[in-house]
Amino acid sequence: MEATGPLILTIPGIGHVFGARIVSEIGDVRRFGNASAIVGYAGINPSISRSGKFSSSENRIAKQGSPYLGRALYLAATTHIRPSTPLRDYNDKKRMDGKSRREALIAAARN
Repeated sequence: MEATGPLILTIPGIGHVFGARIVSEIGDVRRFGNASAIVGYAGINPSISRSGKFSSSENRIAKQGSPYLGRALYLAATTHIRPSTPLRDYNDKKRMDGKSRREALIAAARN
C-alpha cells in the first residue's frame, strides 16, 4: 500500500482499509483506458436493457466485475456523504432528481 497507492488515502472517505482493498483490486491502473473502465470493473455502472426498438429507462447496476471493489467504493461513498461535502451535494441533487437513496448513493460512488 505504501509503495503503490498512498495517493488514494487523500480521497475523503477512504482510509487504510478501503484504500488497501481498492488498490489490491484495481492493481495497475494503467491497464484501464479511462475512468469508465474502472467503474465497469467495479460493477457499479448501469446495465443496458434493450430488445428490438425497446430500450428500458430504468436500468439496474450491472453487478459484473469485482464485488469487493464495488463494495469498497459503495461503503466509502456512504461515509463521505455524511458531512457537508461536494459529494453530499451531488447525492442530494440526485435525490431531488427523483432517484432513490440507493440509486443516488451508487451515482455518488461512481464519482
